Amino acid sequence: KEVSNNVLPKVEAIGEINYIAEHIFNTSQKHILSENEAFKQQYQKELEGQYQLIDKKFENYKKLIKTKQELKLYDRLHTEWNDYVKKNDEVIEYSNKMETKYAIFTTFSGTALFNKMHKEIDALITLHKKEAAQINEDSHTEFLNVFYMTLLSLGAGVLLTILIAVLLVRTIRRPLINLSAQVKEVANGNLVLEPIRIKNKDEIGELATNFNHMTANLKELIENVVYNS
Repeated sequence: KEVSNNVLPKVEAIGEINYIAEHIFNTSQKHILSENEAFKQQYQKELEGQYQLIDKKFENYKKLIKTKQELKLYDRLHTEWNDYVKKNDEVIEYSNKMETKYAIFTTFSGTALFNKMHKEIDALITLHKKEAAQINEDSHTEFLNVFYMTLLSLGAGVLLTILIAVLLVRTIRRPLINLSAQVKEVANGNLVLEPIRIKNKDEIGELATNFNHMTANLKELIENVVYNS
């Protein structure tokens, strides 16, 4: 999402600048090579509209810039573009005067400026690609951190559940075993037993207390029967 919101708009903007610049360069070449005055006027009008459009694209792109490195590359690009426009205006002026020889000669230096400007565009595109790659890498790292934290929390939860289960088994199973042993002894006629001691304050503890009372009452009842007989 961060790549879509922050990087893609800049890549699209610089791509539009590059496209319009190429279009201006090609239109200028058509202007030079044309010997028809009507066509030259048409190309001239087209160039004026393209100049206005690319100026807006430069403004829009500058609003998206967030780092000093981007701003530095942008300033160089814009300066070199303005240098090319000035030189291209000279070319078009010679072309309008039908001085094709001078127009072509001046185009050589204009082409050099255009290629220099194009390097700055390529540098900005490369910078944005690196920015997108860094964002993806950071997102992947963040995902792994969240994943491992979730896995750790899940493992801790499972371990805690097992620990609680073991404690519950110990607090329930052991008293039940002791109580069962006492019941067997009483069933076998052994009433001389120490009262079973269970610390549980739940149903098991209540059952053990009731069993002790029953055993004591049964022992007392048998002693009374033996005594009275």
